[in-house]
Amino acid sequence: MKEESTKRRSWTIIGPGGGGATYLPTINPHDAGNIIAVCDMTGAYVTWDAGESWREFNLKVRVDAIAFDPSDGNTVYAGSSGLFRSRDKGKTWQLVFPDPGMVTGEKLVGDEAGHAYLSSDNWPGGEIHGIAIDPDCSDSLHICVQRRYGDNSLATYGSFDSGKSWTQTSVLFGTFLHRLYFDPSSPAGIRRVIAFTNKAICMMDLHVSTEALSLTCESAPGPADSHIPPRACGISACKAVVEAAALPCGVETVVNAGCGMNHETGKPVFFILAQSRWEGKAFRSGVYRSEDYGKSWVELANGLDDDLHGPDNGQGRQFRNIAAVDADAGNVWVDVWRTPMEFFDNPRPEMNYCGIMKSSDMGETWNWSLKIGATYAENLEGGWLERGYNTDWYGGPLGMSASPVNPDICWLTGYMGIYRTLD
Repeated sequence: MKEESTKRRSWTIIGPGGGGATYLPTINPHDAGNIIAVCDMTGAYVTWDAGESWREFNLKVRVDAIAFDPSDGNTVYAGSSGLFRSRDKGKTWQLVFPDPGMVTGEKLVGDEAGHAYLSSDNWPGGEIHGIAIDPDCSDSLHICVQRRYGDNSLATYGSFDSGKSWTQTSVLFGTFLHRLYFDPSSPAGIRRVIAFTNKAICMMDLHVSTEALSLTCESAPGPADSHIPPRACGISACKAVVEAAALPCGVETVVNAGCGMNHETGKPVFFILAQSRWEGKAFRSGVYRSEDYGKSWVELANGLDDDLHGPDNGQGRQFRNIAAVDADAGNVWVDVWRTPMEFFDNPRPEMNYCGIMKSSDMGETWNWSLKIGATYAENLEGGWLERGYNTDWYGGPLGMSASPVNPDICWLTGYMGIYRTLD
């Protein structure tokens, strides 16, 4: 804000605000220096130099989904109260869904001025919580919308013409979406989209009528600023068949989920987090892996209980985020949250760690990558927050993202800022 006149003592808003905790770090698979993160106070932030500098942008309300085009490093989508697209790595943004030409109005919702589009197309209203782009066909998009009018349900919508038209493909079981994932191993005529919610893993097989999904189309050169899709789908119709994968025995709520490709099998590997717990003297991590689309699950524990001294004083360990490298599920990261101090009979920060653990063998074994106890980790180059506050204030990361292609790169977001590792 700025003061327009000393005499008038009035103020004029010159831009939206930001601030708050940070979430959802997302890395461009074509450019490791291009990252987008969001905060819970409307603002979103983009960097083109790996975090050395940031630019704020605003898409009406908090951004809850980001997806870079796997075939075009300049294109990125963001979901808020509508679907937005940038063709220049996040510098400028245009509304895609609802159709800008069909928007009939906008309104503020709730006591925190949430935003809603009113439109004459089939935009359902609500917020977008997931975006998936077919890695073999950039024209094919899928989104998950939490519909705020009516039943508040999670519904998926598909477009096969770069967002010009949309069709509802499913209603998901659950109240919160963790991730929407396009299975790159699925055949051209039956593309599979996988939705991980807090209550289910829903697999949607899209039976498409197509001229040639794998056909690379030759296009005449256009204006310098025009976008020519790298592949043309030629899809004329689609029917979705939805199947739910079984969760591990005893798991009722999924805390978080990740997915990556197994090089040996050519199939995706699922990782999910459930609530950790003690069973007698045995620590149950609640970290699970499936290599067969959820038909069977393995609970992972080797190393995840490192430095735990048993359940007698209430000590435990919480995991809230898991992230696998999309291109190589052998590399997977999990964050560690402190056990709240009120659970300790005799609080001892040196026994109560938080940070990041990493596995390089698909979760078989885990080692600390960032370990924070009574003092900050030696391998953490902090900022003013670390200089001004002790570690009691640091509970753990709020968001985590592994590079889709590079197993050395991981980004964290939280109450205390944004962090990265490049090694």
